[in-house]
Formats: sequence, C-alpha cells, structure tokens
Amino acid sequence: MAIAILMEFDGDLETHLKISEALGDAPIEGLVVHGGGPSEHGIRSLDVWETKEDSKRFLAERMAPALQRLGFESGRPVSYQEFDLPYLLRGPADLDCERNKAVIRRFVEEVQNKQDWAAYDELNDPDFVNFSAPPGAPTDREGGKFFLQAFAAAYPDAVFTIDDMFAEGDAVITRKTFTGTNEGEFMGVPATGRRVSFQYVDLMRVRDGRIISHWNVLDQYSWLTQLGLVPDAASAEQPTPRA
Repeated sequence: MAIAILMEFDGDLETHLKISEALGDAPIEGLVVHGGGPSEHGIRSLDVWETKEDSKRFLAERMAPALQRLGFESGRPVSYQEFDLPYLLRGPADLDCERNKAVIRRFVEEVQNKQDWAAYDELNDPDFVNFSAPPGAPTDREGGKFFLQAFAAAYPDAVFTIDDMFAEGDAVITRKTFTGTNEGEFMGVPATGRRVSFQYVDLMRVRDGRIISHWNVLDQYSWLTQLGLVPDAASAEQPTPRA
C-alpha cells in the first residue's frame, strides 16, 4: 500500500527552500509526488510514497539530519492516508471502469443479496433493457425487478458471490456463483426444497452510474439437475452391453 503524508513545519517559504537545499539533489527512493506551500501555521508539505517503509527511511536518514543541521525542529505530521497506488496512477478511462464496477458491486450486494428494491430503481436506468429476459417476460426495468423479486421469493436464502469482474469501456462482465434453497414456486415450477449452487456470467452496461442493459449466460443444466428436474447424466443407467 502507498501512503500520503501531510506534514507541517514552522517557518516560511524561505525555510522550505533551505530544507530543500539541505536535502540535496540525490534521488529519493520511493517518492512518487512531492508538493509544498505556505499555511496559516507555517509550511505544509504533501508527499506520496510507494510504501510506508520508504517514507520512514527518508525521514530517519535524510530529513531528520537535514533539519538538525539547519537548527530546525522536526515537522509535525498532520495526517496519513494509505491507498492503492495503481489506482492513483490510472487514467480517466480506467477510473470510469472502476466506477462502473462499483455500480455492479452495489447491485450484487444491495439488490441481489439484500433485496433492496429502492436500490434497484436507483441503479437501473429508466431505459434499462434486459436482453436475457425469459421468453414472454417484459424486458424493461420493471420487468427486471419483477423477475428478481420472484426469484428472491423462490430462493429466500439466496447468496450471490462475485468470483471475477472485468470492465472495458461501459461494459462490466462478472462471473458469479449463486447458492440458495428452492423454497417457493418459480416460473410455474413447484418448490423442491433442494439447495443448489451454480455459476453464471453477466454482462452489464453502465451509463452515468446506472445500468442500461443486461445479458447473462448460466449453467442451466447444473441448476435443473440439482433441483431434480432433469436426470443427472453421470448417474444415469448405462446401457447393457449386447452379448
């Protein structure tokens, strides 16, 4: 994890320049960004380091001796903030992808796992289209909500787990695992009382923080087999060899 350190020193801009000269021109290992300027209490500097260890080494081996030579007191730490450095260095397109992925994570956690239908309305655009709706089912936003509500009623202990997530442009692809117990009727099929677990892949497109379309592909054979609605090929009776 990278770390950003905000420090405060007594003195003025001339003091800051003297400290910079005392540090010399030698490269500072692990320093990503440095900035400084006047504040109401003196001088503030903001340094971003690749690791906390880099910052500690610099403060002990170079900053403290330089301040001692100048007769200045050590700086006072104002705040520390650790963060993911690659995230800081990403470009605008990458940041858009991260924001889109955050929308889908919210959808999984708040809508699919917690059945928060207000969150469903917030996260899905009014022009949302479900391209994977069952035959004859509405493909609009309200149709998508009705389908998820029916599914939640049939599997009240449903848990959706994100296994992988990838984003490119406005598209977010998520591989998930669904686990739940079939305790209610779903799409005309009576409850079986069986617990199932299967994987599927979603592709959702996000525009301005809202989901505008959805496709999915799921392991339907595994799902129906676990429900006992289709025979399991592995346990099916083998044909008797001819004499």
